[in-house]
Amino acid sequence: APGTPVSSLLAPAPGSARLVTPGAPGSDPAQTLNRPVIFQTARMGTLGIAPPEKTGDGALFPALIVALGGIGRRVAEELKRAIFDRYGATDRVPNVRVLCIDTDGTDAPAGDGPRGLIAPTEFVHTKLNRSAHYLQRDTLPPLDPWLPPGALYKLPRNPGPANGVRAFGRLALLDNYRTVAQRLRQEIETFLTDEPLAQADRATKLGLRTNRPRAYVIAGLAGGTGSGTFLDVAFLLRHELRQVGYMRPEVAGLFFVPPSDPKAPRSAALGNTHAALAELHHFQAKRTRYGAAFDRAEAPLSDENPPFARVAVLQLPKGADPAHARPVLASAARALYHELLTPAGRVADEGRDVYRNAFPAPAPACQTFGLFRLSWPRPEVLAAATRRFAQGQLQRWIGKEAGHLREHIAEWLARQWDERRLSFAAVTETFNRCVRDTLREEPERVFDAFVDPLRTRTPSGGRLDANSACGALDQLLKLVGKPECENGSEGALVATLTARYEELAKETEGHLAVMAATFLEVPQYRLPGAEEAVRQIGEKFKQQVDALEPVRADLNKEVRAGYARLIQTIGALGASGLGAMTSRKANAAEVLDLLRSYPRKRLQLHVLDMALSVFRKLAGNAPEYLREINFCRATLGELQAALVKDAAPAPTSTGPGKMILPDGCKDLTAAADQFLAGLPAEDLLAFDEKLQKDINRKFRGLGSVCLKPIEKGPAFRELMLTKAREFLDTKLDHSDPAAVFFRARTQKGTAEPLLAEAFDEATPDLTPVGADKPHELVVFGAPPGPDGDRLLALAKSAVPSADLIPAPLPDDICFYRELPQVPLTDLPQLGAHAREAYLHMGTDHPPHARTDVPWAAPNS
Repeated sequence: APGTPVSSLLAPAPGSARLVTPGAPGSDPAQTLNRPVIFQTARMGTLGIAPPEKTGDGALFPALIVALGGIGRRVAEELKRAIFDRYGATDRVPNVRVLCIDTDGTDAPAGDGPRGLIAPTEFVHTKLNRSAHYLQRDTLPPLDPWLPPGALYKLPRNPGPANGVRAFGRLALLDNYRTVAQRLRQEIETFLTDEPLAQADRATKLGLRTNRPRAYVIAGLAGGTGSGTFLDVAFLLRHELRQVGYMRPEVAGLFFVPPSDPKAPRSAALGNTHAALAELHHFQAKRTRYGAAFDRAEAPLSDENPPFARVAVLQLPKGADPAHARPVLASAARALYHELLTPAGRVADEGRDVYRNAFPAPAPACQTFGLFRLSWPRPEVLAAATRRFAQGQLQRWIGKEAGHLREHIAEWLARQWDERRLSFAAVTETFNRCVRDTLREEPERVFDAFVDPLRTRTPSGGRLDANSACGALDQLLKLVGKPECENGSEGALVATLTARYEELAKETEGHLAVMAATFLEVPQYRLPGAEEAVRQIGEKFKQQVDALEPVRADLNKEVRAGYARLIQTIGALGASGLGAMTSRKANAAEVLDLLRSYPRKRLQLHVLDMALSVFRKLAGNAPEYLREINFCRATLGELQAALVKDAAPAPTSTGPGKMILPDGCKDLTAAADQFLAGLPAEDLLAFDEKLQKDINRKFRGLGSVCLKPIEKGPAFRELMLTKAREFLDTKLDHSDPAAVFFRARTQKGTAEPLLAEAFDEATPDLTPVGADKPHELVVFGAPPGPDGDRLLALAKSAVPSADLIPAPLPDDICFYRELPQVPLTDLPQLGAHAREAYLHMGTDHPPHARTDVPWAAPNS
């Protein structure tokens, strides 16, 4: 009886099995024939065979969401957004597959589309063509039997979407049938193995419900694409499921209709809806066998059963603004999410089965529902915090403030200067060693070897002649060369020093590159540290150059003056006249001293020049390293901008309701920022250090990512978001929504009114026009446990008139109110006002998708 509590009907009898999957009214549970009975056909090709049926006490089952037209696609996007917010990636629940089909390709998803929404591989563009295309295509079955007369020639020269013409939507489906059928088969084939369910179970811990798939067709019935194709797609899905062995395929329909307001003008959208519902009623009532030819090369599809095992109809709000429809679409997506990925879906299915068996509908029926959530949006806060945290990390990495790092970097560079032998003393020692290795002796001893014979032959210094002195000088000049102001060779040692300079410059450049890149890979430093290190390195080299240039200038003057004096004194050795003997002795002593000092100073100048060249080169390289750091900064900045772009489509949680947020937080972003602000600095550093290890292992360092952004950028972004979510998940409050509810509602008398308000807000928007009040299924989802039990008791007290069916819903508090057995003929969209809109559409806008079926008024 209508007054019988459904909660008592749901209690299983002793020894009875729990319901698993709802079927069509009066049908047996979904079955699969044994493998030997399935005969391979030409169309099956390489398709597999459905595996043996498995059932369990969990919530997971394979589901294919086929979203038609713009409305269907928006619901699919909302569903994927909910999945992404809960699990961080939509591919973590591969048992839920999505395929969008639309004649409108202007907003087709691109490869860099928003995270968590429709991917390019999940979209099929059923493009409309010019009329000549359909007349010339050989594989297309004849159009005249079903296409309204003259409709083909009303296609524009450059067709766009179906634009509200249902026959055009069906024409596009037939023209693209092979592509659509192939994509449906590919999606169904994924369910022929246990891996998608096993992977989803590992991610959700929800357990197996059944491995029998369920397909959902989602469409708006007021337009051209979804309204014109929803029945054909349903029968095509049934056919493809049977082809792989699911002999009782289950297809559910979720449809959206405009309001039928007698005070509003009649519209083509309402007329389309009336026609679509009439066609749905026709096939659900099994008034005739379905038949359709999609391709000349294949036999026509034929089906004597109703297209849908279950139909849900929701009413859209008035007005054409897409934003006004979002609450209804989000509500549908949230209900679908609960059905696919929570235990509450199983409870609702069992309740529907009870109503169907206890109160069977004599005619085709549908459902309509509403829901309202009181949620601690932990998944949504976690998703928002993950994006904000990743953005903040990248912002810290690319920042420029390095004042707090300056002292630490200076100390580190001082150690590096010693370890890498970059000081002036170490560099000059390198060149001096090179000279010693070349001469195989200390250079001073080699120089003395040329001068000492002159001193030995002239012990008194008086018999040194100019020729002997010139000979010794020539030997020395061959080694060290003449001063810069003189013409002649630079000396043999210059070539040796130059070769060593090239080696040393390359070696020290490598040191500089390592030191510049080191901080890029060090948490707490990153780009600000690398930039500060390069600045300090450049400054240290500049200081060395500035300090050595005056020394070099003075030494060069000494070398030039000493050489000039040496030439002068050698020339004076041949002087004659009074005092010549005394003068020669003085000149000979000076010549010997100058011959000893000149090569030493000249070699010292060569070494100083080489050291200065090294320091100048390294100081000149600093701007280049700064440019590379800025390139890395730009790359990471682009990655940060991509994260901001990805965050834009999900500013609020999916589904109508109220969020239980921390005090002072107005939205998810504020809650995420408050949570992130409370993270200790040591935890942030620990995360950065762990992330760096992952970056090194997968990409060989952050610098490699920056230098190859196109190749490695997307994978790096995924790694960063994944690791950030794992880190934040351990820090965010794990309390369930029920505990958060009571924590927030500490003031006496405020909890029950909120629950009563939520119950009223969940009232379905679509009101049947039948005389009998329809039965209502009310599911109250709350987290299991003491707080959830307390909340259920409070809800029963707040709405004593409702027969609440409790359902475990770990992440939410939700009232779900459904009218499970509404006759299709009780929908106002099949009433008199809608029929008037249908009858006034005329031949320019034919209401029916096909004319080869004798449609009858549903109420006749």
